[in-house]
Amino acid sequence: MAANRKFLQIAGSTLAKIQALSGENAVKEREILLAVDTGTLIVGTGSGAFKQIGSVPKGTSAQRTATSLVDGQLYLDTTEVMLYRGNGTEWEKCVDVIPTVKTPTAGNLVKVKADGTLEDAGHAEADVQFKLTSSTENNVLVADANGFMVDSGTAIADVQKKVASATNGDLAGLDANGFVTDSGVLAADVQTKLTTKVADNLLSVKADGFMEDSGIAKADVQTKLTSGNFADGNILKVTATGFMADSGFKFNDSGTGANDVWSAQKVTDAITSAIAGMSWQSPVKEFTTAPNGTPAAGDRFLVKATATGDFTGKEGTIAEYDGTEWKFTNPVDGMAVFIENTDHQMAYNGTAWVDISSAFTYTAGNGVDITNNTISAVVKANSGLALDSNGLSADLDATSVVIDANGKISLKVKSNDALNVDATNGVNVRIDNSSIVLNDSYQLSVKDVDFGTW
Repeated sequence: MAANRKFLQIAGSTLAKIQALSGENAVKEREILLAVDTGTLIVGTGSGAFKQIGSVPKGTSAQRTATSLVDGQLYLDTTEVMLYRGNGTEWEKCVDVIPTVKTPTAGNLVKVKADGTLEDAGHAEADVQFKLTSSTENNVLVADANGFMVDSGTAIADVQKKVASATNGDLAGLDANGFVTDSGVLAADVQTKLTTKVADNLLSVKADGFMEDSGIAKADVQTKLTSGNFADGNILKVTATGFMADSGFKFNDSGTGANDVWSAQKVTDAITSAIAGMSWQSPVKEFTTAPNGTPAAGDRFLVKATATGDFTGKEGTIAEYDGTEWKFTNPVDGMAVFIENTDHQMAYNGTAWVDISSAFTYTAGNGVDITNNTISAVVKANSGLALDSNGLSADLDATSVVIDANGKISLKVKSNDALNVDATNGVNVRIDNSSIVLNDSYQLSVKDVDFGTW
């Protein structure tokens, strides 16, 4: 059978040699040659041009560069693993052909290199999810413990990175659902929490208007002092740090304790008492027989005769009202007290209270004589008021007004009979003995008047 075979032998050579043919040797129109290295048929198209029929020629990048370009010719570059197409002037990349990825790992993703080819990305496909298998539309995604994305169960509409109705600079607040809303409060006006602070310290305002820890304990500054921290009635003092503290002293004019502070008047009285050998008492409001008006706690009075009301029977005592009732202190020899309403000072001499106000002077008036400490009434040279062991009498002319043996005042008739008083007829006023008289019924009557005499 082999002896009967007929063979059609086609001239051929390598593709490079065929491409190198020129002139009379160039490929003729409709001439068929075989490129033995690429396994393709070369069909001449005229003027030395040809087309390849069969598999795409391939070779290294160097071989592709050395190959003559033919418009429409394909070439597989085995160096770049890239298919090129000749456009008559240069080779153009037309498609990536990757039979295998170099050094791949099963299950790994591939990535595109800078030259456009693919390589193993080094990431397992199981580690990348393009679609969640269990998800709710429009829900927010979160990362789980393995770093994978899962459905958070929270709708994206419930989480706002931007508050729809917001004022620039306002703080965000939480609504009843726990979502963020505009609070309506400027961030510049509020600090919700200080990062550096000491419990119970006061806050202070910084230069930028924000609050910070002042470093001063609240307990060290009191806008209102309470009796729980300070003794009632005690005086306050300033400590070395400039804060107020209880001095342990109080104003108490009646006290004698080491922590009692006396008023200036009390100190003055005490000094005066020490000098005069007197025992000065706290001042009193008045030297009086009864309290004046409604008393207040602490009101003090010196009781004089004759006492009435609440002071009845308490003459000579010092009365002090404690807010509920009167307390009475009996005087002893040497006691002294200041009378506020008269600015006088009085001392008890063992029998009575006497005025010891050395700062006051007395001037004798009409009918009054002052000799040393004695004040007496005197009779004027032309007769008048007389004061003697019998009492007081008025002597006008020894006949007009007299005090009888019973101490009664009686009027005598003047020499001109103008005024007459007697036990029977009473008072008679006479003008020329008949003009005006007071009759027995004490009625005033006018009798005959001698107009000539008037």
